[in-house]
Amino acid sequence: MLYDVISMGKQIFVCIFWLASFLVLFGCKDDDILVDPIGPQNSLGSCTEEIPNFTMLESSYEYIPYFHGGSEVIFQNETGEQKKFSIKVKDMRVIDGIFYDYNVYEDGDTISYCYSVERKQFVISNEALDLEFEINVEVRPYFPALKEQLAADIINIFYTNNQISPSLYTMIFRKSIDNRNYPNQLYTNNIMKMDMSFLGKEFKNVEHTVFNNPSLTLYFNNKEGIVAFENDLFGLYRFVELR
Repeated sequence: MLYDVISMGKQIFVCIFWLASFLVLFGCKDDDILVDPIGPQNSLGSCTEEIPNFTMLESSYEYIPYFHGGSEVIFQNETGEQKKFSIKVKDMRVIDGIFYDYNVYEDGDTISYCYSVERKQFVISNEALDLEFEINVEVRPYFPALKEQLAADIINIFYTNNQISPSLYTMIFRKSIDNRNYPNQLYTNNIMKMDMSFLGKEFKNVEHTVFNNPSLTLYFNNKEGIVAFENDLFGLYRFVELR
């Protein structure tokens, strides 16, 4: 009697197992099997929708003279003393972001967009002065219409010095290299001068960004790169040569 009950139980278990397998294999549509329960995501987390990558124009990072070669750049101060700054050209990076928009499809909704931009970085530094410039060439999306893939290629320059701002990078220059299809012109507070002289040397098409109470003023063009920089701590330094 006990043997019959056990045998019947095994048969019922086998039937249930094969029925469940049949439902899994044949009871679901292909679309149901392929549904991703997580949804779009990037290194920062998950989001509602995913935007195609914003890639940079090759001509934009080639705009920087340090891209074309050279391992160091020489600057000279007001006393004639020269300082060597090393140049490091870093690999192209893809930077992830998540942008949140509200009231997109209906009042009260929140849509998060996963996106990414390309960034090319150049680092120029001098250990003796404890001074480092970080030059970033990257894509700037137009966030109010992110899905339309509107963007500009820009350059941002930051600097750090432990005597002024330990471990803090401060923006000292920014410029739109190629406005592409960005709806409006970026960084209109830049000042461009056709000719500018520093410590007896003349430079063409020199540009600098006007900030309130800047801790360091930097001058830039696309031929020499950083043309000159000055503040109360370092005084004035100007470009000598790239080599």
